[in-house]
Amino acid sequence: MDWLNQEKYEVSSINAPRRQRRSGYRLLFWAPDWFLAKTLRIGLPIEIYPMFRDQINSVDHIVCANDQISLAILWWRMLGKLNGKKIHCVVMSLPERVKNPNVPKFVNAFVAHLLRHAYSILTLSQAVREEFQEVFGIVRSKIHPIYFGVDPDFWSTATRDRADNVPFALAIGNDLNRDYESLVRALPSGIPLKIVTQQKVEVRGLEAGQNIQIMNEWLTNVEVRELYRKATLVIIPIKPVSSESTGLSTILQAMACGAPVITADGRTIRELFEANGTCVFYKAGDSRDLAVQIRRLWNSSSEKEKLARKAGKHVGEEFTSAKLAGRISTALSS
Repeated sequence: MDWLNQEKYEVSSINAPRRQRRSGYRLLFWAPDWFLAKTLRIGLPIEIYPMFRDQINSVDHIVCANDQISLAILWWRMLGKLNGKKIHCVVMSLPERVKNPNVPKFVNAFVAHLLRHAYSILTLSQAVREEFQEVFGIVRSKIHPIYFGVDPDFWSTATRDRADNVPFALAIGNDLNRDYESLVRALPSGIPLKIVTQQKVEVRGLEAGQNIQIMNEWLTNVEVRELYRKATLVIIPIKPVSSESTGLSTILQAMACGAPVITADGRTIRELFEANGTCVFYKAGDSRDLAVQIRRLWNSSSEKEKLARKAGKHVGEEFTSAKLAGRISTALSS
């Protein structure tokens, strides 16, 4: 948001607490948060508004950075609060989550009701616009694909040097759709792999020649950047999805840092990278195909270099923070 035109917008932000022990407002609103997290795998942190009421009430536009915050702020709009505020909601996961047959119909109807209180819905791909119309009843003119962006001054290839570095593949991410099980099965012998995640990854019974290091500790962005820069290649393993742009932030960060990327094929990710040939796709959930793609790219220095060069250029031209700010600005003024 700091990349928005500062002459046109005065920008502030709220970093809502996530990991602190529940107390006060967080404890008061625990029940609906727990219920939605259990049924939809998305929380409802409705304590955000009472905790930051004065700051939220002082602005004209509210940009909700993810599904959870979007639903929480829209909850209060539904109850008659925040009248006159333009609420813009970045929604990434909801179209996928409501497809789960175990989600009660009344939960889906409730989510759709909340989303219709938004001034605009900001999606990460063009491909899901029709789903927002059909599933949630959102007017098409309210839906704005904004894609995503990374800060090229931070996520960059500066000091990237593999000359004295032991080659390794890197996988990273905490998303529920990460498919580390398939990756572990697919990993060819002789290729060291580092997995950075808060998830529990089962690696017992490794085959001969497999070398997998699980890094469960919390890393800073600087530490993550150094891993991208040193990695021989980055693998973002994703379960089969049709609507989520799962792994997009890590894909862009890796590309910006000069790493060649392998990720699961999916229409939302393919929309961004297929035409430019900036990453290698494998069939989601297919460990054999993933193994083939890992081995092929690992053994081809020329393809890795070509892929990394094209990807870095593509990100720098289309997926920077400044480009994202421009797309958000268009939505704000629509």
